[in-house]
Amino acid sequence: MIRLTLAGLLALGTQASAADWQILPAQSMVGFHTRVTYPVNGPAQLLNGMLPVVEGHVTFDPEVPEQATLDVVLDTTGITVDDLGLDQELRRADWLGVRRFALARLQAKGFEQTSADKFTTQATLTLRGTSQVLPVVFGLVYENGQAIATGTAEIDRYAFEIGARVPETVTPRFVPIWFTVVADEVAP
Repeated sequence: MIRLTLAGLLALGTQASAADWQILPAQSMVGFHTRVTYPVNGPAQLLNGMLPVVEGHVTFDPEVPEQATLDVVLDTTGITVDDLGLDQELRRADWLGVRRFALARLQAKGFEQTSADKFTTQATLTLRGTSQVLPVVFGLVYENGQAIATGTAEIDRYAFEIGARVPETVTPRFVPIWFTVVADEVAP
């Protein structure tokens, strides 16, 4: 499951009015973990990868979290994985198709506070031209004037036609996602 630290960012607004937060791409990232069995019947290899954040914005009022908004843009062309050969493979048309779909976007409206520093939301991930709703759970902390959100989620790669012809015996259908998002409050 994807837990968004952005929710934490949103919770940082300490006043009764909505605060605007600008996401800092250089300090933010979305990562994933999976395994690959290749050649078939060979040993499974754990694979870690990352997608860079291009830009993002959050609006949050702690008095009305249901009115919060989140918008994060990811650069699929910048995907990196442990195995450099797989970097190129994952950029191909039958995986992320980066020539055609260079950007992905995660958007949400409304958060539900589940504890002092935890939130949930239904976020829409648009990847490869397909949009899917993902339940997101995230935590938020505030340090040195910045909001830091961290979380996890899970995507169904078949729903986005990512390696749709590759069976689960080679790589799992469901891929865990994790993220860290750092943001500065925008001066009013």
